[in-house]
Amino acid sequence: MELSINAGVIVTHDELSQRVWRKRSSGDTGTIRSAMKSLRQKPGDNASNPSYIFNEPRIGYRMGAEE
Repeated sequence: MELSINAGVIVTHDELSQRVWRKRSSGDTGTIRSAMKSLRQKPGDNASNPSYIFNEPRIGYRMGAEE
């Protein structure tokens, strides 16, 4: 939901941790990465060639904006 609301905008790991899980990020992105993997599998998005959810290395994630 956070990614779709902010489509086209990078949402950092810390922002996702606070907004989705209501806690401060400990720097461990494992929970977020696991959640993104599950989200990508639902529409058949491929992490190496994404169509919907894009990884911004060492920053966070973004969902593509509608053209």
